[in-house]
Amino acid sequence: NRTLETIGSVLSWLYLKSTASALISVLAENPNAESGSVDFKYVYDLVLPDLNNIGFYTSSKRRLGAEPGEVVKIVASLTEPAGPSTINISGWGTPLVGASMEIDPENDHLIYYNYVVPADASKSESKITVAIQANDFSGNESSFTTYFVIADQRKPQGGGSSFNPYEVASVGNLSWVFVKFSLSKPKTLIC
Repeated sequence: NRTLETIGSVLSWLYLKSTASALISVLAENPNAESGSVDFKYVYDLVLPDLNNIGFYTSSKRRLGAEPGEVVKIVASLTEPAGPSTINISGWGTPLVGASMEIDPENDHLIYYNYVVPADASKSESKITVAIQANDFSGNESSFTTYFVIADQRKPQGGGSSFNPYEVASVGNLSWVFVKFSLSKPKTLIC
């Protein structure tokens, strides 16, 4: 009975914290049988896995847009170690619903999904919606939504010089220009 009171006190203390852990040892003694003990590690976690940032990459290059056939690595950085998480992608081709994200083996705060951009004969350009449901191992969940551009033809017309400027006619064109050139290098654009 005394042990149950102690466990109750520990659990009450843990309830006041947003994240805490305790090692609870229970010893059973009986003069007519063997004594035994067991240890429990109790973790109390109410902290949500908040998002630090989301990035889109092809190889090691950060991207704002992609073309059909490319593989885009969608990476989310969380404020705590990630648990099983899922991703939904819609707005181009067949919607992807509830796909499992991988936990980075070198950094458990990173989750990622390699998205192969499908062809979509009904569109030439679209803003897609990327929704991530990030979980930690305590079952706390946070949801994040962001957007990404897909276009059949991202490179704009023109040569990028003052005599033959890029003619940015779409968001897909603009996403190509921003990735191709850093903003510190002036380029002539016609929008």
